[in-house]
Amino acid sequence: MNEEVLQQKTAARSKDTPKHQACIAACDLVLLLVSFYTIHFLKYQTAAVRGLPLKFFFFALGGWLLFGLLLKKFSAPYTRNLRQCFALGGVNACLMLALTALLLITIGLFGVSRFLVYGTVFLFAGLEFVALLIYFGRVPSKTVSLRELISAPEHAWENFSTSLFIADVLILAAAFYSATIISRGRFEWISVNVDALTIVAGAWLVSSMLIRKFNREHFNTSYAVLETAFKSLIFLLFIVSIVLFSFHYYFSRTQLFAVVILFGLMEFGLFFVFYRYQGFKEKARNDTACLSALPNYAQT
Repeated sequence: MNEEVLQQKTAARSKDTPKHQACIAACDLVLLLVSFYTIHFLKYQTAAVRGLPLKFFFFALGGWLLFGLLLKKFSAPYTRNLRQCFALGGVNACLMLALTALLLITIGLFGVSRFLVYGTVFLFAGLEFVALLIYFGRVPSKTVSLRELISAPEHAWENFSTSLFIADVLILAAAFYSATIISRGRFEWISVNVDALTIVAGAWLVSSMLIRKFNREHFNTSYAVLETAFKSLIFLLFIVSIVLFSFHYYFSRTQLFAVVILFGLMEFGLFFVFYRYQGFKEKARNDTACLSALPNYAQT
């Protein structure tokens, strides 16, 4: 059985060539174009694209290409199962939406239709999921299993650090308090601040779950610490950007971006301290093991 699985994986990788990747990328681009033009026509009742919608399309196209290459999306059907492809497609769509929202906010293009932005991305993700179901259903070496699709990843909560989780919550609260004073001059429990805290806390929770940043395995090396801190900052920034793009008339950009920046800096310091703490614990554990082994070694 293991040899059969190995042969299937080897055959799948043999098909993962630049030619096949280019074919998948072309098909994926067609889905993006269909999604954009469909939503654009529904919104404006015309096929002519100009002005703000055209700028949005170029932003979305750039995000699609960037994250498609970074996530190796165009080789996924050959190297991953259905659940992994679904997850990758969902992550790619969210990152596209987040990057587009961040660019629109940075440039100040708040006039772009939310229906056009969200409709294009969500329709694109839906068409991708349908295409994956068709592909996995028609290729003999692939199978479509509902159990595989909805099953949770194994060992998702192993090595979870409660102390790091609590410390991260505390620095998030400190960052929000400091950012509110910076942006508004003082801190008050008014409705807009409560809503902003809810948004930041929700974005923090979602980003933490996506990258599993409280897993101790992410603090074994200094490179892993930097990678985890960078991912945490980027994901939080992207999620906050989506919220600002949706409710720019209500939330303060200065306040929310200040929270993200302050929290990112403070979290990097926290992660470095936790990394050093993990190193000291490991060294102490090894020293204890060596001392315990000395009597046995003397007896021999």
